[in-house]
Amino acid sequence: MKESNVKNLLAHIFMKNGKAVVGLNNHQILGKRSIPELAKYYEHKGADALILFDLSTSEEEHKLHQRIIKCLCKRSQIPIMAGGHIEELMDMETLMNMGCARVFLNMSREENRELLPLAEKQFGKEHIAVCINDFTFPAEENDKIKKYAEEVILLGDNRHLYEAVRSLPVTCIPLMDMIDYQRVYVLLKEDNVSGISGNVISNTEVDLFELKDLLQFKGLTMRQQKSAIEWSQFKLNSDGLIPVIVQDYRNNEVLMLAYMNEEAFDKTVKTGRMTYWSRSRQELWLKGETSGHFQYVKRLSIDCDNDTLLAYVVQVGAACHTGNRSCFYRDLVKKEYDTIDPMNTLHRLYEKAKEKKEALIDADAVRKQAADTLYHMTDLMAEYQVSWEDVTEEIDKREKKNKE
Repeated sequence: MKESNVKNLLAHIFMKNGKAVVGLNNHQILGKRSIPELAKYYEHKGADALILFDLSTSEEEHKLHQRIIKCLCKRSQIPIMAGGHIEELMDMETLMNMGCARVFLNMSREENRELLPLAEKQFGKEHIAVCINDFTFPAEENDKIKKYAEEVILLGDNRHLYEAVRSLPVTCIPLMDMIDYQRVYVLLKEDNVSGISGNVISNTEVDLFELKDLLQFKGLTMRQQKSAIEWSQFKLNSDGLIPVIVQDYRNNEVLMLAYMNEEAFDKTVKTGRMTYWSRSRQELWLKGETSGHFQYVKRLSIDCDNDTLLAYVVQVGAACHTGNRSCFYRDLVKKEYDTIDPMNTLHRLYEKAKEKKEALIDADAVRKQAADTLYHMTDLMAEYQVSWEDVTEEIDKREKKNKE
């Protein structure tokens, strides 16, 4: 998430009782969106990362927020930082195992100040941040922050932001309550400010892509994607379009074929979501805008003749308007071959394993049949977006149940 001289715009969500609330001390519900809906909204409008504040006061509420954070980490295409209600190293490890890029400790708690060196030793400094909600934070603690934390999240009195930023020995992310773009620019110019968060970023009326363009124009280096080849170098068809083959980045399954004009290509690069030109409707087409089946760009490649693009994407739901995963679901010619049923393979493996005493199975047979099973199972898991972490979690649940 941190990159030399690159400035970030980070959205944030305060979580209380499973809802997004206005602020650290203002627990009024923020808008009508659920936390996952709000997180996706921020991501789609250009946030570079998301900061989650767990304001829970009970273990039950904390577990609810953990489930939400886990859900967000699985679905999000941008890094997530999370903190709050951390009592021990296990709480930090849980957040990291969920997929959080960085975990932050609230330095207003003496217990967390003592936990910081232990956290750095166990997880590494690059995964640790601290949160300061009082700009009168003791200067003598700065050495500890510099030694054990990668970044500081600044909360508090906006009138003293500059003084607080300049007094810190590490990079920081100020949270601004006021919506003032000139102050955003001035703060981001500071060498040790890696990004800005707060209402100026999380305000739903702000177009972060436009804000990035403005800040880039003013001389700041913002986190923006850029094509290695200019549109003018593409070889277009007679309609001024370039075809795009779309594949699932995990298993290389071909999902669809569509076309782009220059505007669609620019929007795809800028937003990270596949946007095409609809030849039938003669208009731009953001994939998933009506169905929710968005395609998030992982990589865009071009062929040797510069006349065809290949997009590797994260596909949400079905790529085809028929509801099929891929548009290429009908075979015209198919060579006959023996298909492998993964469940039959698994059953045979299990039956032979039970008869191992009779030497009917050896390590080589296990390796081959396990490979058959896992090969098909991996495809199935990718299709339904099930991770190996989900599978091991299910196994752990069963083992715990058997021990009860």
